[in-house]
This record gives sequence, structure tokens and C-alpha cells, in this order.
Amino acid sequence: MERGVLGYKSALYGRRTGQYLIEPLHFHNIAGFFPGRDSLWLVEAYAVLGGVPAYLLEFMDEDDLFAGIARRVLRRGTFLYEEPRFLLMQELREPANYFAVLRAIAHGKTRLNEMAGLHDRSAPVPG
Repeated sequence: MERGVLGYKSALYGRRTGQYLIEPLHFHNIAGFFPGRDSLWLVEAYAVLGGVPAYLLEFMDEDDLFAGIARRVLRRGTFLYEEPRFLLMQELREPANYFAVLRAIAHGKTRLNEMAGLHDRSAPVPG
């Protein structure tokens, strides 16, 4: 998005006057998103969602954290379902290599020798 909106060929090129990097919230700050929740619920929620406000907002009305994960993370078409893929694509130079490794792990291939063929992107994932 940054390249498309602020890149050299963009109409907005050279018009940025400032920039903020929003950091995730610390654990002690998330209680405000979940009033009345016990400490165990907050620890589990932070373990799953981290301190990303958009993720926390998705779970504000969830009483059962694990049912919320099934509804809001593991269901196709939801905001959080594609988020891991989007983050990997944004952060990594060669996301295809990492996706191949993750796919192999998802198929139960956890040893290096089981994943040895993954260096060739055209090689099928074992399993």
C-alpha cells in the first residue's frame, strides 16, 4: 500500500508530512478492551491476539475465547483468517519458501530431511 499510495509515480508522492508507527499494546493495557474478564481469559486472549487493537476489537463481545477463535480466526472470509498470510507476504522477501515450510509442517513433516525438497519451489510439498 505504501508503494502504491506514496511511491514515486503516485499522485501523492512527496506529500507525506509525518508518519507514526503504531506499536502493539502491552499486556496490562488490554483489560480495557475486556472489562469483567478474569486474568486467565486476559492471558489467553493476549497469547492469541497479542496487543494489536484491531484484533482485540474483534473479540470484545466474545465470552468464550475459543469459540471466538473458531468464529473469527478459523472461518474463511473473516477478517483474521487471512491475516497471517498477509503479514508473511508483507514482511518476507520470499514468502513462497515460508509458505512451503508451513504447508509441510501442517502435513506433519517436522524433520529437516522430510522438508529437504522444499528448497525447490516447484517441488511438491511432501505428504
